[in-house]
Amino acid sequence: MTISSSLKDIFLFGLFSFIVYLFFFGNDEIPQIIGVIFQGEWKTVFVVFLGILLEALPFIVIGAFMASVIQIFVSEDIIQRLEKACIDYWNK
Repeated sequence: MTISSSLKDIFLFGLFSFIVYLFFFGNDEIPQIIGVIFQGEWKTVFVVFLGILLEALPFIVIGAFMASVIQIFVSEDIIQRLEKACIDYWNK
């Protein structure tokens, strides 16, 4: 049984929206719930993973934005000419 791509996208968007909602509007009970679910070393792993994710998120968003700008405004012909110019420069 396969799940359609649009259903996966909707699920992931909903999950991401829920996490963002909890991050901004969560109450004081959520860390206690996490403490019950993750005991000892797993709690440390979860906190480190969450810290790395939150630190990397701005760079991921900026990278996705820049990639979309390049894809929209830079044609494939320009990229091929740039590639040829770089190869010619390094083969001198």
